Amino acid sequence: MPERKITGKSNLSNCKRILEMLIANSGEEPLELAISALAFFYKNDAPNKFEKLKKLVSQSSFSEYETFSESIKKDLKRIFQNNLSKNENANSEFLHVLFQVLSAEFAKTEKGQFFTPSGIANFCVESLNLVNGMSICDLACGGGIFLHQAANKAKELNIKCDFFGFDISERSIKIAKSISIINSTDFIYFEKRDSLKMLHCNKAKMQNSHDYKFDIIITNPPFAGDVGSEYYEYNYQFCNANKISEKDIYFLELCLKKLNNKGQLVIILPDNKFSSKKFEYIREFILDNIFLKAVISLHPNTFRPFTQQKASILFASKDINAPKEVLFVKSESSGKLSNGKPSIQKDDFQEISLLIKQIFK
Repeated sequence: MPERKITGKSNLSNCKRILEMLIANSGEEPLELAISALAFFYKNDAPNKFEKLKKLVSQSSFSEYETFSESIKKDLKRIFQNNLSKNENANSEFLHVLFQVLSAEFAKTEKGQFFTPSGIANFCVESLNLVNGMSICDLACGGGIFLHQAANKAKELNIKCDFFGFDISERSIKIAKSISIINSTDFIYFEKRDSLKMLHCNKAKMQNSHDYKFDIIITNPPFAGDVGSEYYEYNYQFCNANKISEKDIYFLELCLKKLNNKGQLVIILPDNKFSSKKFEYIREFILDNIFLKAVISLHPNTFRPFTQQKASILFASKDINAPKEVLFVKSESSGKLSNGKPSIQKDDFQEISLLIKQIFK
């Protein structure tokens, strides 16, 4: 009997197939089973990765995967073989889609969060000029895609930077660490932490953090939900003075406080924060505290199929000597159809990235 072809037409279809196999064959957490499957994939060729991945999952999930039939294990291995290679950027894209599929319902119903598409992360990182010795942080790192892309770029440039990723979700940190292990970027420091409480952090617990200030903060904070009353006692002067409770604005103020004097900020925010008259005072706050470099209005299909949220990307700098011109661009193509599948028309991120990079020089 010929083997079934299960490679699928896209990363999304491959990852949905993996989810189907995991759910159909076990009652264990699909995320833990997927990490276990990845561990076994590397067992013979990269035993070091096998051991590190194994430590991220519970013994019960690891043992449960061992009971899977040989045919299921073979199918999973074939998908991994067809989608994981020595190309770290390609690996990162596949793995982030996989973990997004595994976490989609959890992310939507529990936290109001969604992971950043690989194309957007790569676009944001490529728009920056990385320099040796920089500190780069994501204060709401999710699966860590910004930091993984930035670490890969630093490797290509043969420079060394310090990378820090924080997220309130233990699940997200486990995903971020898994991808780092597979891509050999496990020098990235990931920690489960409520970043919004950082203003009262114990300084001694931060290692090599450039005294809490970072050269680059690149992040896609959660849009949904409000902060609880316990955050009102923290040092958020703007949010407290304006009685703001929205998480994304708390993250915006936090980012501005955590940047070095010449620091660069890349943050994804809901589109209405840039366009609605209701939020004009927030735009004034941004202009009073940082030099605006670019605002990119993203195509409505950018985050599909996981969310229909319309968003924009803010590029800014605290460098007083930076050029004062501001670039406003509307992305006309996300490279996706309305159902989230790849379209024939490519995205326009590379063209926009070149324009932004000129401004950041």
